[in-house]
Amino acid sequence: MSRTADSCGGRGQASDVACLAGFAVQTLILLTVLVTGTSTLTWERSTGSGGLDVSVDEVLLIALVVVVVAVAVVAAVPRTRHWLSDRLREASGTLRVLGSPKKDGQLFGGSFAAQCLSAAVLGLSVSALGGDVAFVDLLVINTMVSLFAGVMPVPGGIGVTEAGFTVGLVAAGLPQEQAFAAAILTRILTFYLPPVWGFFSLRWLQHRDYL
Repeated sequence: MSRTADSCGGRGQASDVACLAGFAVQTLILLTVLVTGTSTLTWERSTGSGGLDVSVDEVLLIALVVVVVAVAVVAAVPRTRHWLSDRLREASGTLRVLGSPKKDGQLFGGSFAAQCLSAAVLGLSVSALGGDVAFVDLLVINTMVSLFAGVMPVPGGIGVTEAGFTVGLVAAGLPQEQAFAAAILTRILTFYLPPVWGFFSLRWLQHRDYL
């Protein structure tokens, strides 16, 4: 799973810069999809007279409007405006770390590669269960879930991420049961299993005084 706000709780310039780069890449991915219209995701919402199809472009536009309105409200309230001003001053200090084209390329390129790899794992899980979803849709699903799970007050996005993947894959055309199974398989591979071999790797490094 890509870096989210939940994993950006560390203190220090390096953590701040990495989180900033991750957020910038995720935003750029969604804006690119919105402008190019390359995603085929469609959410169907039941209504009294039938169903209503909502495309990913409409969802992204709604999200953009919500963000703009939220920023306007924050800026209008003195208390939150001062809080935002303090955060922006902190961000300006963080941005001074950027400057080397090589370092910037590694930072933003690494964030983009992480998004692509996460989407690829989701795609492999779908394929293992007999499904087929376009890579651009997988990228959008992973990015939107990463952003959403990151702002939720749930450690590791447990439950939230699985639900987000399921909703996204259903929007991509998979049956709900298959989408849920693919979401669970992806989370097992990317979140629940890594700590197992990570524990033994950490012990190995500590035993040899590397840590």
